[in-house]
Amino acid sequence: MELSDLDPEQGQSLAAFEGGFISLGKSWPKHWARRNGRRAPGFKIGACGRPPGTCLPTRPVPKHRLLCDSVVLINFSQSELWSKFLSRHAGKIAAPAQVYDEICRGLVKHPFLREAAEAIESRTIERIDLSDHELAEFKRLLQFLGSGEAASIAMTRSRRWTMATDDMAVRRKCESLGLRLTGTVGILILACRDRKLTAPEADVALEKMIQAGFFSPVGTISGIL
Repeated sequence: MELSDLDPEQGQSLAAFEGGFISLGKSWPKHWARRNGRRAPGFKIGACGRPPGTCLPTRPVPKHRLLCDSVVLINFSQSELWSKFLSRHAGKIAAPAQVYDEICRGLVKHPFLREAAEAIESRTIERIDLSDHELAEFKRLLQFLGSGEAASIAMTRSRRWTMATDDMAVRRKCESLGLRLTGTVGILILACRDRKLTAPEADVALEKMIQAGFFSPVGTISGIL
């Protein structure tokens, strides 16, 4: 498939490379805040939402760990694909302790976060603590990123895992560091290509995510398969 670009002026672009996809767009937390008139739960808004750069190639989600940030977990936990997402990546999904803390802080006002929290508590999604080596990188990244994002980048870089995020600031940092990267749209496309998900199912799930505040770079998954 050839490289595809959507409207860059709207902060929308999609890249295809070696059968894998990532989405590039405005950060979900910032868009959520704009739509709802307040700060998204547990997220640092200030570092997000910069204008998009060029399309960034990515690889299919590999067999090793998929390190998820809060946005990706929230997107899937609000869709009917939550159980499929967990089963497809069983034993491979992880989240930093800081991401778990972000989700827990939002529980009082946003009960839908309970499923994501319970998945981490039950170790369906493994909660990972920073190593001493990663802690130094984490503290440095805290100067311009939230704790969940900073921890995710530090772990991804150290452990050579794949980071799943839709946050523009984080994606740009990952790009500059040469880290493996995917996102909500990329995960949905690969699930369809693996025949774990039908295109209509992916479209319905993406639409629900969009309605909940996710700024997706595409309107449907079926339109780009």
